[in-house]
Amino acid sequence: MKITRKQLRKLISESANEQQDYTQKLMSMIASGGLAQAEELASALEIDLFDKISNSYKVINTIMKDIIKSDDIRALLDRVMDNSYYEDGYFNVLLDQLPLFPQLSFGMSKSEIIDLINNAEESEVYLDADMEMGMRYTTLYEGGGMVDVTINWLNALLFLKLAKIREETLAAGSEFSISDTLQSMSIPAG
Repeated sequence: MKITRKQLRKLISESANEQQDYTQKLMSMIASGGLAQAEELASALEIDLFDKISNSYKVINTIMKDIIKSDDIRALLDRVMDNSYYEDGYFNVLLDQLPLFPQLSFGMSKSEIIDLINNAEESEVYLDADMEMGMRYTTLYEGGGMVDVTINWLNALLFLKLAKIREETLAAGSEFSISDTLQSMSIPAG
Protein backbone atom coordinates (compact mmCIF):
# COMPACT_ATOMS: atom_id res chain seq x y z
CA MET A 1 0.00 0.00 0.00
CA LYS A 2 1.40 3.39 -1.03
CA ILE A 3 0.94 6.59 0.89
CA THR A 4 0.51 9.85 -0.97
CA ARG A 5 2.44 13.02 -0.18
CA LYS A 6 -0.79 14.64 0.96
CA GLN A 7 -1.45 11.77 3.38
CA LEU A 8 2.14 11.93 4.63
CA ARG A 9 1.89 15.69 5.23
CA LYS A 10 -1.39 15.15 7.09
CA LEU A 11 0.18 12.47 9.32
CA ILE A 12 3.17 14.69 10.08
CA SER A 13 0.88 17.63 10.84
CA GLU A 14 -1.30 15.51 13.15
CA SER A 15 1.80 14.21 14.91
CA ALA A 16 3.11 17.75 15.45
CA ASN A 17 -0.30 18.91 16.73
CA GLU A 18 -0.45 15.93 19.10
CA GLN A 19 3.00 16.84 20.48
CA GLN A 20 1.83 20.47 20.91
CA ASP A 21 -1.29 19.29 22.78
CA TYR A 22 0.82 17.21 25.17
CA THR A 23 3.14 20.14 25.79
CA GLN A 24 0.20 22.44 26.56
CA LYS A 25 -1.23 19.88 28.97
CA LEU A 26 2.14 19.54 30.70
CA MET A 27 2.40 23.32 31.07
CA SER A 28 -1.10 23.38 32.58
CA MET A 29 -0.07 20.70 35.08
CA ILE A 30 2.94 22.78 36.10
CA ALA A 31 0.81 25.93 36.42
CA SER A 32 -1.48 24.10 38.86
CA GLY A 33 1.46 22.99 41.00
CA GLY A 34 2.03 19.56 39.50
CA LEU A 35 5.69 19.80 38.49
CA ALA A 36 6.62 16.28 39.60
CA GLN A 37 3.58 14.78 37.87
CA ALA A 38 4.32 16.75 34.69
CA GLU A 39 7.90 15.45 34.73
CA GLU A 40 6.69 11.85 35.09
CA LEU A 41 4.20 12.23 32.25
CA ALA A 42 6.77 13.97 30.02
CA SER A 43 9.21 11.15 30.64
CA ALA A 44 6.59 8.56 29.68
CA LEU A 45 5.82 10.54 26.51
CA GLU A 46 9.54 10.98 25.82
CA ILE A 47 9.21 14.77 25.89
CA ASP A 48 12.13 16.84 27.19
CA LEU A 49 10.21 19.02 29.63
CA PHE A 50 13.24 21.09 30.63
CA ASP A 51 13.75 22.27 27.06
CA LYS A 52 10.05 23.07 26.70
CA ILE A 53 9.97 25.33 29.74
CA SER A 54 13.50 26.75 29.70
CA ASN A 55 12.56 29.84 27.73
CA SER A 56 9.18 30.57 29.30
CA TYR A 57 9.07 33.25 31.98
CA LYS A 58 5.53 32.27 32.91
CA VAL A 59 6.35 28.63 33.57
CA ILE A 60 9.67 29.34 35.29
CA ASN A 61 8.01 31.90 37.56
CA THR A 62 5.27 29.37 38.34
CA ILE A 63 7.84 26.77 39.34
CA MET A 64 9.83 29.27 41.38
CA LYS A 65 6.94 31.26 42.91
CA ASP A 66 7.26 29.80 46.41
CA ILE A 67 11.04 29.78 46.48
CA ILE A 68 11.88 33.48 46.63
CA LYS A 69 10.12 35.43 49.37
CA SER A 70 9.42 39.16 49.07
CA ASP A 71 10.61 39.79 52.64
CA ASP A 72 14.00 38.26 51.81
CA ILE A 73 14.21 40.41 48.67
CA ARG A 74 13.38 43.54 50.66
CA ALA A 75 16.11 42.74 53.21
CA LEU A 76 18.60 42.24 50.38
CA LEU A 77 17.49 45.43 48.62
CA ASP A 78 17.74 47.39 51.86
CA ARG A 79 21.44 46.48 51.93
CA VAL A 80 21.91 47.16 48.23
CA MET A 81 20.08 50.47 48.23
CA ASP A 82 22.00 51.75 51.25
CA ASN A 83 23.50 55.12 50.28
CA SER A 84 26.99 53.95 51.23
CA TYR A 85 26.89 51.70 48.14
CA TYR A 86 25.56 54.33 45.77
CA GLU A 87 28.76 54.86 43.77
CA ASP A 88 29.31 51.15 43.07
CA GLY A 89 26.12 50.72 41.05
CA TYR A 90 23.14 48.50 41.72
CA PHE A 91 24.25 45.33 39.96
CA ASN A 92 27.77 45.28 41.44
CA VAL A 93 26.43 45.77 44.95
CA LEU A 94 23.72 43.16 44.33
CA LEU A 95 26.42 40.63 43.40
CA ASP A 96 28.45 41.59 46.50
CA GLN A 97 25.47 41.30 48.87
CA LEU A 98 23.66 38.32 47.37
CA PRO A 99 25.92 35.60 48.88
CA LEU A 100 25.04 37.00 52.34
CA PHE A 101 21.51 35.73 51.68
CA PRO A 102 21.94 31.98 50.98
CA GLN A 103 18.19 31.52 50.53
CA LEU A 104 18.39 33.95 47.59
CA SER A 105 21.83 33.05 46.20
CA PHE A 106 20.95 29.32 46.35
CA GLY A 107 24.20 28.80 48.22
CA MET A 108 26.35 30.24 45.43
CA SER A 109 29.29 32.56 45.90
CA LYS A 110 29.72 35.75 43.89
CA SER A 111 32.21 34.03 41.56
CA GLU A 112 29.83 31.09 40.98
CA ILE A 113 27.03 33.52 40.13
CA ILE A 114 29.27 35.42 37.72
CA ASP A 115 30.35 32.15 36.07
CA LEU A 116 26.69 31.19 35.53
CA ILE A 117 25.91 34.62 34.09
CA ASN A 118 28.91 34.55 31.78
CA ASN A 119 27.75 31.20 30.38
CA ALA A 120 24.10 32.26 29.97
CA GLU A 121 24.35 33.11 26.28
CA GLU A 122 21.56 30.74 25.23
CA SER A 123 19.11 31.43 28.04
CA GLU A 124 16.54 33.88 26.72
CA VAL A 125 14.86 34.02 30.13
CA TYR A 126 18.06 35.10 31.88
CA LEU A 127 18.99 37.59 29.17
CA ASP A 128 15.49 39.13 29.32
CA ALA A 129 15.61 39.35 33.13
CA ASP A 130 19.07 40.93 32.99
CA MET A 131 17.93 43.45 30.38
CA GLU A 132 14.84 44.30 32.44
CA MET A 133 17.02 44.89 35.48
CA GLY A 134 19.33 47.14 33.49
CA MET A 135 16.45 49.20 32.13
CA ARG A 136 14.63 49.59 35.45
CA TYR A 137 17.46 49.90 37.98
CA THR A 138 16.60 53.54 38.64
CA THR A 139 13.05 52.63 39.74
CA LEU A 140 12.50 53.66 43.31
CA TYR A 141 12.68 50.80 45.79
CA GLU A 142 9.58 52.05 47.60
CA GLY A 143 7.55 51.70 44.41
CA GLY A 144 8.15 47.95 44.48
CA GLY A 145 9.51 47.89 40.95
CA MET A 146 12.93 46.61 41.92
CA VAL A 147 11.44 43.87 44.07
CA ASP A 148 9.61 42.34 41.10
CA VAL A 149 12.55 42.87 38.74
CA THR A 150 14.96 41.29 41.23
CA ILE A 151 12.62 38.33 41.79
CA ASN A 152 12.50 37.75 38.01
CA TRP A 153 16.29 37.98 37.84
CA LEU A 154 16.76 35.55 40.76
CA ASN A 155 14.26 33.12 39.20
CA ALA A 156 16.26 33.23 35.98
CA LEU A 157 19.51 32.80 37.93
CA LEU A 158 18.17 29.72 39.71
CA PHE A 159 17.06 28.31 36.38
CA LEU A 160 20.60 28.84 35.05
CA LYS A 161 21.87 26.84 38.02
CA LEU A 162 19.34 24.10 37.26
CA ALA A 163 20.48 24.09 33.61
CA LYS A 164 24.10 23.63 34.73
CA ILE A 165 23.15 20.81 37.13
CA ARG A 166 21.09 19.20 34.35
CA GLU A 167 24.01 19.34 31.93
CA GLU A 168 26.35 17.75 34.49
CA THR A 169 23.77 15.09 35.43
CA LEU A 170 23.07 14.09 31.83
CA ALA A 171 26.82 14.07 31.04
CA ALA A 172 27.26 11.59 33.89
CA GLY A 173 24.62 9.37 32.29
CA SER A 174 21.98 9.97 34.96
CA GLU A 175 18.40 11.17 34.65
CA PHE A 176 17.53 14.74 35.60
CA SER A 177 14.42 15.95 37.41
CA ILE A 178 13.71 19.59 38.22
CA SER A 179 11.61 18.72 41.28
CA ASP A 180 14.17 16.21 42.63
CA THR A 181 16.99 18.70 42.09
CA LEU A 182 15.10 21.46 43.91
CA GLN A 183 14.41 19.05 46.78
CA SER A 184 18.09 18.06 46.97
CA MET A 185 18.88 21.78 47.21
CA SER A 186 16.32 22.00 50.06
CA ILE A 187 14.10 24.22 47.93
CA PRO A 188 10.38 23.39 47.75
CA ALA A 189 9.33 22.62 44.16
CA GLY A 190 6.44 24.75 42.86
